[in-house]
Amino acid sequence: MENGSMFTLKTDRTRLGWSNFTFLFVVLLVMFVVFLRQTPLILAFYSTHPRDLNDFHTAFTGSWLHGSWEHLWGNISALAGLGTVFILLFPKKMPLFFVAQWILSGVILFFLGRSGQSHLGASTWAYSFASFLGVLSLVHPNHKAKSILFLVVLFYGTMWWGLLPLIPGISWQGHLSGTLAGILIALFRLEFWINAMNIPREGIKSDEFLKDDDEEPLPSNPFDDI
Repeated sequence: MENGSMFTLKTDRTRLGWSNFTFLFVVLLVMFVVFLRQTPLILAFYSTHPRDLNDFHTAFTGSWLHGSWEHLWGNISALAGLGTVFILLFPKKMPLFFVAQWILSGVILFFLGRSGQSHLGASTWAYSFASFLGVLSLVHPNHKAKSILFLVVLFYGTMWWGLLPLIPGISWQGHLSGTLAGILIALFRLEFWINAMNIPREGIKSDEFLKDDDEEPLPSNPFDDI
């Protein structure tokens, strides 16, 4: 019966993992379809227009739009990689985090950006994922989680230059908004995310690993109290 329960638990987690990969695939597919269907008029109306309350809805539409194939492919590849790492660590939480960072990063960008500007692109989301994973790896009690930060820095370390206003035409405000969103989501419910992470809070100690559960304790020496 116990083995059956373990098999059911493993099967359920596998199904949850695949469902989250399906969710990520659908998000990337929607981005691709939107790019194929977008027009200059759509870009003008639905790019994020900061601080214009009449266009507040654009806080949630601009990230789905892209200016070129290179722009689209760069964001799809970044989200595919970071999203995969996220799902492996949080098999049940992909939709929750995605929606939370989508809303929060869009709102932050709406108030952080300058009036008269237009922002578009899902790089905001990529920065949300990267900063979230970085914060969780730093604060997690298990030191093995630090390897996640190393992985993020190894493959996406150059993206942090995007937080600086160095390259004309690059929405550093969008990158900063995504970074802030990821950090805030991680810190707002820190224990919740640590407990949901697919890494134990503490590593197995060597003496506990070597201990035989079936080994009977040695009898106490009656002369110890003399």
